[in-house]
Amino acid sequence: SLKDKPCMEGEYVKAVFTYTLDQLPEKLSEVTQQMSLYLENPATQSILLKPVIRKISRAMEDARRFIGESVDGEHSWNTELRAKVLKTMHDIESSVKNAALKLSSR
Repeated sequence: SLKDKPCMEGEYVKAVFTYTLDQLPEKLSEVTQQMSLYLENPATQSILLKPVIRKISRAMEDARRFIGESVDGEHSWNTELRAKVLKTMHDIESSVKNAALKLSSR
């Protein structure tokens, strides 16, 4: 089962989401710069990003479900770690959605 894999250890999951949040501003900037090279209209850029944002949101929902099902004491999960991971996930989603809003308001 996926829950038994080393990549599902609480600290590993936290590290992955923290790294993602740290790298996100730079990567979002790169994506929007590359899009602007080929697409002048910010509305078109925003439309093209919507499916990506939906996929990210769905992946976050799946991750939240997994984290919610994790048992304290197993795979280093506990209430404090779960709260930290969920907060980081919320920050990632907010960053992605805010970047899309900025793009559409140009």
